[in-house]
Amino acid sequence: MPTKQEYRRQFLKLVGPFETGTADNSSDTSRLVCTSNIFKSTTASSGTWKDKWLTRPSASTSTDKYRTVYEYDPDNGYLSPDLTWTNAPDGETFEIGIISGELADAMVTEALKSILTPTEFTLSVADYDYNRHSLAAVATWLTQPHQVRQVGTLTSGQDRNEVNPYARLIQGEVQRISGVLYLVGPKFVSTETVYVAAHKPAYYDCSATGGSYGSQTGLSAESDIAIPPVELVAQLAILRMLEREEYLDTVKMGHAERMARRHLASVRFRNLYDSFMAAVAFPLTFRKRQYLQIQV
Repeated sequence: MPTKQEYRRQFLKLVGPFETGTADNSSDTSRLVCTSNIFKSTTASSGTWKDKWLTRPSASTSTDKYRTVYEYDPDNGYLSPDLTWTNAPDGETFEIGIISGELADAMVTEALKSILTPTEFTLSVADYDYNRHSLAAVATWLTQPHQVRQVGTLTSGQDRNEVNPYARLIQGEVQRISGVLYLVGPKFVSTETVYVAAHKPAYYDCSATGGSYGSQTGLSAESDIAIPPVELVAQLAILRMLEREEYLDTVKMGHAERMARRHLASVRFRNLYDSFMAAVAFPLTFRKRQYLQIQV
């Protein structure tokens, strides 16, 4: 599954000119040296990377992560930051583009909060005489009725790996009252385990590499993973980015170009999202309503 680094880099490629490299050991706190042919060049101009954002995702000090390029010397592959670093970037992988890695990560986070992924959880019934059951305690990320797709049960002794809890049709409605979602309609018995199939924002279904999805919220480490495809997240992040004035000022983008790029990104995102949801979405059996179409 995609990592935080992969999401960010794909997004940055869509935003504008973007490259990655590895700092040579001769780098110091006032100069990053990279002798790969991307940065050490006899054809590039000194303005190629000047004023672009230089990101060190693995910097040991958080205050060293983000700089802009004050001066670029293509003949030697020198990138000088606008503010010296505390620690030299020796041997580190770096990224350079028209926006910072910090802002890119924020856009990826926004996208992950909007893209839904399938999940399943069990519900503890407060009282078996009730026909209204709160979902607040078991799934704090549930905020919209459309996220609940199916409700089912297994009786005592049945194994989830052997029996489909949704085979018996259970219907009702989902009500939101004062910000709390309730299952309304069905009653259950004490010998049943209640299962709920739902669509969960991908932001709340993340994990460290090798861990279980849902074990953490959001992506922190570069190797943390989430479920949605890279291109899907990147396209939605682009749409969110096009709403930000600082991006438009950076690239000197006019209104007509902005609208054209937004339309193209919107079409690409919708196609990718429809394809993704067709493959992973739970059928809606608890009540009749189509899954969310993200407004873009």
